[in-house]
Amino acid sequence: MTRLFLTFSLLCGLFTAFAQKNVLVTQTGCAGRVAYSVDDYPLSLKTGKLPMPDVKPEYEYGRSALLSYFTKYPLPEYQSNIPNFQVNIAFVVSCKGEVGDYTLLSKHEGDAKDIANLLLSMARNMPPHWMPAKVKGMFTDSWQVLMIKVENGQVVSVQGK
Repeated sequence: MTRLFLTFSLLCGLFTAFAQKNVLVTQTGCAGRVAYSVDDYPLSLKTGKLPMPDVKPEYEYGRSALLSYFTKYPLPEYQSNIPNFQVNIAFVVSCKGEVGDYTLLSKHEGDAKDIANLLLSMARNMPPHWMPAKVKGMFTDSWQVLMIKVENGQVVSVQGK
């Protein structure tokens, strides 16, 4: 019964992700327009080339906590026969550590696209424990990118840029 509930919950998230278009909306942060970004070429195609902050945004509890979050709920079994791939998700971390403006940077087809949208939905709901970027010792708004590796239908690694 628990497994059925988890699968249903994940599928609801998937449909939510489909309903929310993959449109990049520039979040107004603490300093107005977001002026910094981690170094990521696909993101720069959407935002324009932005300078890197002195200190990048980091998840407060580290990479292992991010991996634990994304592996806590197994992906639907019918998608376990897809090849290995990577999902890249960009989002803004404000100077206050708030997150928003999630967007998929990677393109996928079929079941991989379904999983990518499901992971995007999960990212939107992850605990907001982000330490903001810094420039000249001051907190600032910055884009961050999560790279999520999927092998045999399961998340095996999550890391920020």
